[in-house]
Amino acid sequence: MTSTHSLVVLPELAWALALALAWTVDLAFGEPRSVLHPVAWLGSVLAPVGRVLHDATAAVALVGCASVWLANAATPVVGARAP
Repeated sequence: MTSTHSLVVLPELAWALALALAWTVDLAFGEPRSVLHPVAWLGSVLAPVGRVLHDATAAVALVGCASVWLANAATPVVGARAP
């Protein structure tokens, strides 16, 4: 009789392991340069939009920034689905 074993990882454990790994990598290598940091990329994309929408009403500014953010967030998903 043969048995197969599968490793079952609880979602909470997976999140804890991912966080521990990220923390370890951050301690070992430090923060990446701005050129390599995704948050810095988003800031460089949103900064010109912020300058354009600076004098706009709050509603227009919210819609403008949210639109740019959504387009930026959708880019990897669309790229991943491309043939």
